[in-house]
Order: sequence, then C-alpha cells, then structure tokens
Amino acid sequence: MLSDTEKLAGLPKPNIINLIECDDRKDYTMRELAIRGYPELKFHRFTRYDSDNPIKFIGDPNIISRSALGTASSHLISIKTWFENTDEEYGVFFEDDVDFKTIQWWNFTIMEFLDRMGSKWDALHLCNIYENNPVYAPRRREPWDHGLQAYIIKRSYARKLIKFYWDHNQGPNVIHLKMPLHSAISTENNVLWGFGRIYHFPLFNHNVYDFTSKNIYHYGSLADSCIASYIGIKQWWENEGSKLSLEDIFNYERVKDRTFGEIYT
Repeated sequence: MLSDTEKLAGLPKPNIINLIECDDRKDYTMRELAIRGYPELKFHRFTRYDSDNPIKFIGDPNIISRSALGTASSHLISIKTWFENTDEEYGVFFEDDVDFKTIQWWNFTIMEFLDRMGSKWDALHLCNIYENNPVYAPRRREPWDHGLQAYIIKRSYARKLIKFYWDHNQGPNVIHLKMPLHSAISTENNVLWGFGRIYHFPLFNHNVYDFTSKNIYHYGSLADSCIASYIGIKQWWENEGSKLSLEDIFNYERVKDRTFGEIYT
C-alpha cells in the first residue's frame, strides 16, 4: 500500500493562501504537507481586507459591494504572483484549511489522477462546499460548486485570468473586478469560471474543526454548508471512495442514475 507521501509526490511546490493573523493555520499547513513530502511551500500571506488595504478595486459598484474582496484579492494576486515568478506548467493552490486526510483513502497517486484527466482540462477544482447532495465523479465545475480550498490551474488559464482582471493601466495593486461570462457573483466564479475547461472532483476536504482563528468567511448558513460538506466528503471517501480504483472513479455507470454536469471522458 502506498503512503500518503508517495500518493502526493510529483507536484510543483504548493502555493498556500493565508491570513497573516492566522498563524495556527499556517503552522497546520506546514506540518500537514511536510509529513506528506513537501517541506518547502510558497506562502502568499495577506492582511484581512478593509478600506485601508493597498489593493483597490474598480468596476461595477454592484459587483464590488456584493463580493468578498479579501478572498478575491488574495486568490487573484497569488495566481498572478505564481505566474510571474515561475515557469511551472501548472500551479497548485491550497487555502490554509485543507484536510489532507482523504489521501489515505486514495487507491492511486495524484500524478496518476492527472494523467487520467488527460490534456483537455485547464483548471481542476479539488475540494467543494456543496449546496446539495453531490455526485462523486469527475465532471465540469458548475457555478454552484463552492470553495477555493484546493485547485490546480494551467499557465494558459492563468494568463487569460490575469489579462481579464488587469486590463487597465492603473498598476498591479488595482483589480478590475467583473464576472466572467456573466456568471453569478462569487469569488469561486472569479477564479474558476470562464477562462477554460474547469473540472471538479473532491480529492481533498475542507478542515472545519481544527482552528481557533477565524477565516475570511462569514458564519451562519455558510458554516452549516461547510460542516455538512466536510462530513459528506469524509464519509464518501471512507465508505465508498476507499474501495474504488482510479478507473472506478471515472466509471460513470456507478452514478448513471444521477443527473449532473458534463462528465469527463
């Protein structure tokens, strides 16, 4: 049986998005990835967004007022920084509260999964906060797939994203916030919509329990969705996913009674 380190081997250095005030989350991520073979990480650290933040937004006031500006700026700037400072074919991005324990139930490696995905994907959404009962099969990401805890994007995708949000001459600290392809207003859609073919499968989970610091999300119904999704993903991997080979994961006969987005073939 492969170890977690062997299963996760082969990725470029992960990019970690973290609030400066949340050292507990930084330490957690460093520890969790170090024991899985990644002692060196690229941290993108940000202050909690407020009116004094040096990052400014231009664009439709309705979109700006309804957006999570801290989340949007931290992810978009992290992607831009990665793109401009590496020549990696694709970038791996984790927020600071990813639950990596799902790896123990994979019957494949991350590189085998990427090989099986082939070449037609531009971005992979690898964790989720679901609105309802999900289908656990690789498929096109839909606008109601939430969360940016874990994703991989190709350079070509990042190039289009950067061009879209920095289509002005006001400098790197100004983001033209708009929604790609008239999508619903959400940070997930700012990052993982409209710039190519984006597929989803929850290789990872969202750690909702292990921190004393608050993250950048609001509480209430969103917190309930986070907890329900965490429990659902954990139970699926433990009870079903752990019994599936990689080809079983991509065998849509096992979910043929469900209706969901475009499959990956």
